[in-house]
Amino acid sequence: MADAAELDGDEALKKVPKKGMSGMTIAVIVLAVLLLVAVSMGATLFFTGALSGGGKEVASDAAAEHGSVEGEASKSDPIFYKLDPPFVVNFNSEGKARYLQVMMEVMARDQSAIDDVEVYTPVIRNNLVLLLSTQDYATVNSREGKQKIREEVLAEIQAILEEQTGEPGIEQVYFTSFVMQ
Repeated sequence: MADAAELDGDEALKKVPKKGMSGMTIAVIVLAVLLLVAVSMGATLFFTGALSGGGKEVASDAAAEHGSVEGEASKSDPIFYKLDPPFVVNFNSEGKARYLQVMMEVMARDQSAIDDVEVYTPVIRNNLVLLLSTQDYATVNSREGKQKIREEVLAEIQAILEEQTGEPGIEQVYFTSFVMQ
């Protein structure tokens, strides 16, 4: 009789489903995790701009979408160019050494003007460092003073481009960071 009870128990064990995951379930989970990682990496690269290849190509893509012929710039779309690295100058204020760090971007509506800025960047940077280092603390510390400096920077860049190329090219200069110490 013990043998019959053991048989019934063995048959009961055979009917109970095995614990654990099947190979197909594991494969589906691994595939889902890999897909999630790939999508998050792609989104990160897209939103940081790494997939766009830089701002210049995006601007020319925008010009192409608006019907511009290659070589003909769209006059309505602004093109921005970052003057990198930031400008860092020191100046005296009441016997104290002060420091100024400024990040700037220039704006034009013609790609050739941006190309000219790239070509003459060393001259532009030199003249802007000299201009920024002659400022006084009171001027730099006020909104009106910053606006005046921005106008002087624009005039300086336009004068350089006018002298070198015959056209001022740049329409605006924007301070994207302005740190004083």
